[in-house]
Amino acid sequence: MNLQTTINFDLKRFWIWWIDELSFLVPKKIKSLMVDQSGVLVIVENQNRFDFKFYEKNEHHPFITTSLEINGDEDFLTLKQKYPYLEKSEIVLVLNDDKVIKKTINLPIAVYDSLQQVISFELNRFTPFNPEQVYFVAIPIGKTDYGQINVLLVLTPKQVLDDLITKLNHLQVFPDKVDCDNFNHNKQDYDLLPDQYRRAEDTVKKITRWSAITVLSLLALMVLIMPVWRQSHIVDVLNDKIKANEKQFNHVIQQQSEIQALTKQTQALIDLKNSSPVVIVVLNELTHLLSNETWLTNFQLIDKKIQIQGVSPNASALIGLLEKSSIFNNVVFVSPITQDKNSGKERFQISIELATVAEQASENGVPNNE
Repeated sequence: MNLQTTINFDLKRFWIWWIDELSFLVPKKIKSLMVDQSGVLVIVENQNRFDFKFYEKNEHHPFITTSLEINGDEDFLTLKQKYPYLEKSEIVLVLNDDKVIKKTINLPIAVYDSLQQVISFELNRFTPFNPEQVYFVAIPIGKTDYGQINVLLVLTPKQVLDDLITKLNHLQVFPDKVDCDNFNHNKQDYDLLPDQYRRAEDTVKKITRWSAITVLSLLALMVLIMPVWRQSHIVDVLNDKIKANEKQFNHVIQQQSEIQALTKQTQALIDLKNSSPVVIVVLNELTHLLSNETWLTNFQLIDKKIQIQGVSPNASALIGLLEKSSIFNNVVFVSPITQDKNSGKERFQISIELATVAEQASENGVPNNE
């Protein structure tokens, strides 16, 4: 990764993960002040008793199963003393099927925002009841192909629900919600509980909870900020030290640059030296290989190529002689051999490629130690 790399950072997911990690460090007593609910307590009427099932958060199997007799000696306060975590449970009264009526109706999509009011006015048209006789809830569940909405109408007689809530209140149970299906975290949400039966939130508990949340949020923020602040302070100290020694560092860097430049120049000279023999070596090699009867009239050395011109009694034999040299490669005639009228010898023009030092060492079986 370089400094130009784009980092995809999801702040919301990071914050949720960070809070979950910090929650393990929070004592249970303090954590309980911040949490509204510890689970769900489902209540179902069963003849002369109420069955209780407590589900912990995000669990689908009951953690507690018990019951209270409607006219018994025990009440919900006794049950809470036995199971303290019921104190913060959401209490849901689930109505039996024989106490609930469900019906699906179609309505114009224009009434979506005022669905409850429209149903209240038209209830006696859709059901055999009027609004004074039942508690109801209307839930949009989809759209039709004709510009209408499907609405699930759920209702229960007021007398039935009032009687159940009265019995529960007698047992010191005050529901937070009235449902009409078996408990399921992912099901459609119904709530038939009338406003007059809803509990007012305890102001002291509310203030305590929000105070705890505020304090812990500030602590979490400090945990996030403090490492960054400390690292920033360390960076500032290091920057001050760097500035104090900046001249010395620059001098060292300059010397390193000069050394690198000299090394590069030296290597270039070595490479040039090793790339081809010097002229004196080439002339000495030609003098050693050619006979006294062979004369050179022209000599050119350009890069690694040599061209020689001259006369010889037997020019065709020169190729074999020159190829014996360890510094000569690709010895060829550049032009046909001709007869020199003045001397009677053969005139030639030959092209030669020079071998590098490495090639010479390889040919001679000598290691190349540059």
